[in-house]
Amino acid sequence: MKQVKKHFIPHYLFLVFISLIITLSLSQCRKKKEVVIAEKSIVFTNNKWNRFNYIEEKFEINDTISRHQIVMDIHYLPYLSCKEIPLIFTIISPDSSISHIRHTLNFSQSVASPFSIVIHPAKYFNHKGIYSLKFFQKTSQYDIEGVEKLDLKIIRVPEQEK
Repeated sequence: MKQVKKHFIPHYLFLVFISLIITLSLSQCRKKKEVVIAEKSIVFTNNKWNRFNYIEEKFEINDTISRHQIVMDIHYLPYLSCKEIPLIFTIISPDSSISHIRHTLNFSQSVASPFSIVIHPAKYFNHKGIYSLKFFQKTSQYDIEGVEKLDLKIIRVPEQEK
């Protein structure tokens, strides 16, 4: 009968442990991360968002293959005068096609600023070029007080690995 050397088992476990660490490290490197491809900030004078303030931002889009998200972060003060803000978004593509999106921002559950909302969870841009995003708030108030600024982002979302 052969005897197994006592120092063989710790060396074997050490090699298995190192292999496991390397495998986990390589799998983390393959994960794709979200990439912000465009970002704009809109700062409101006197922290008031006027009902007739139609905001238009232009973004250059070159990626027509990937899925994107349109995200808005609203920075607001504790004395926000409206707890529900209906929004109308219009996306105008380089070929002049138009799509509309309606959202309602509900601040009644939110306690922290900025409030983040995904306006479009799965937007595929069909054409390369300049896109316009137009939006406005549609409350009955002339001014919504307490809105400091809006950050509008277009994020490239990685495809799920199969």
